[in-house]
Amino acid sequence: MAGQRVKVSREVAPGDVLRVRQGWDEQEIVVSAVTDQRRGAPIAQTLYEETPQSVMRRARAAEARKAAGAMRKPTQKPGKHERKALERLRKQFDPS
Repeated sequence: MAGQRVKVSREVAPGDVLRVRQGWDEQEIVVSAVTDQRRGAPIAQTLYEETPQSVMRRARAAEARKAAGAMRKPTQKPGKHERKALERLRKQFDPS
């Protein structure tokens, strides 16, 4: 596959390295075998293996997302004082 985009119509062969996105994560997998028939997920998982570098990258990305959790959006609307502070801040950085 050598850097080509993965699509349903393209056939894969044993030894191919694929990059698969699942939500926030991107996995790099090596195809170890293929089958002619469509099978369930437990059987499909035996046909490929994720690279160790990919596992480490996903673990680091998960830790970074967890550490950035404090920067998430607030769970409720800002009150009067917070709104006024935001308005002052926006006026301070407004280029017009």
